[in-house]
Amino acid sequence: WQRVSVKQSAYKDGAFKVHIDRMADILEINTKDRFVKVEPMVNMGQLVPALMKGGWTLPVVPELEELTVGGMIAGTGIESSSHHSGLFQEFCIELEICLANGGVVTCSRHEREDLFEAFFWSYGTLGMLMSAKLRIIPSAPYIRLCYHAFDSEKDFCEFWTKESEKGVKFAEKGGDDVDLDKDNGTDGSHCSRFVEGLIFAKDRGVVMTGDFTHKVGEDGRMYRHGRWYQPYFYRHAEDVAAEARQLKRPVVEYLPLRDYYYRHSRSVFWEMENIVPLGDNPLFRWGFGWMLPPSVGFLKVTTPADLQEFYDTKHVIQDMLVPARDIERSLAIFRKHFDMYPLWVCPMTVRPNRGLVHTTGDRHELFVDLGAYGVPGAVKRGEDYDLIKEIRAVEEYVTSVKGYEMLYADSYMTRAEFGKMFDRKLYDELRVKLGADKAFPDIYDKVVEPKRLKILRELLGEEATR
Repeated sequence: WQRVSVKQSAYKDGAFKVHIDRMADILEINTKDRFVKVEPMVNMGQLVPALMKGGWTLPVVPELEELTVGGMIAGTGIESSSHHSGLFQEFCIELEICLANGGVVTCSRHEREDLFEAFFWSYGTLGMLMSAKLRIIPSAPYIRLCYHAFDSEKDFCEFWTKESEKGVKFAEKGGDDVDLDKDNGTDGSHCSRFVEGLIFAKDRGVVMTGDFTHKVGEDGRMYRHGRWYQPYFYRHAEDVAAEARQLKRPVVEYLPLRDYYYRHSRSVFWEMENIVPLGDNPLFRWGFGWMLPPSVGFLKVTTPADLQEFYDTKHVIQDMLVPARDIERSLAIFRKHFDMYPLWVCPMTVRPNRGLVHTTGDRHELFVDLGAYGVPGAVKRGEDYDLIKEIRAVEEYVTSVKGYEMLYADSYMTRAEFGKMFDRKLYDELRVKLGADKAFPDIYDKVVEPKRLKILRELLGEEATR
């Protein structure tokens, strides 16, 4: 996720750095046993097209091409198929990890299960990922995507929840190999392979449901989003939703599979509006569209100090995972403290386990990822806006409903608050048992970096970060 976040990371300053950039090979594609083995720096733009050539794909394909396998295992990954296949970690079959003592071990749900469960979300603070074996599934060349427009937040939430909940039963029985083609209904009980929501204003949004298909049907039109002249996807979705609203029925489009998977890549959702304001202009696309999106790593190096200060104090980049039963209340919280649109509304099923992130009971549970990326409404209106105060208020709410904050986001929790949000019990035990506490920084110190630790001490006192 560091590859797609404008956050300037300083936690490695003064540390011994191990360069793993060359660990970017796809080691094995085994279609008989349905798995792919890869090194940690393999990214989605490299892996998924390689699988698609043979008619295969991953159960969950995070939508930005620069995202690496290692980042989504040590961090997390989510997409519009996560309501039935869970987070990226759920279809990991086996991990190969280098421990603090230099030894290399493998772990899975059947071998060193404690390390396997604790490693996800640990940000590389238990060991270094050397390779991962991932489940693969059959794919199709196209996606049939249906746009459902809504003029009521309540109606949006009810439809989104109804469609997303259909995936939970598949997650419960599927393990790392969810079979959506078996025992799936063909009428109102049908579980769509993809469910995604975009909210453009308080009472205006669209829910998109999609499925694999091997041919383009007569009930919709072909849309090749990957072509250079096409607008950013969220703008296209807003236009199609307006069409559906006018027609008073859903609108169907057929997209090439790769175009769908990377629909948000060129615009990095809608962050390009702030980074390259003219990026969606037809003339810019004609002359320079091939350059988008610019490497976030390059942007970090070239960002002026004044602009970086703006990102740090007036710009929000947050993904909060909360139980779906609280979706309407959570949207109200986001509106109160961020007041910004569009919002990404993505479903996922979370399972019970002993790691940092899990359900509170012994059953799988539907969660929603609310993604807020950009400039808050108060800043756009020229009003005073205390970014830290507002983020801390949202973090407090998310903890109160047993939710989680994605680790790549700007976090301003104290050490105690972080421990209240994430279940550190197994993680802390393994840190000591494996000697990781002597070799790698604590996860809190990687997430809430030195600059933010200093701010928290100034606001709340030295005890806040101890």
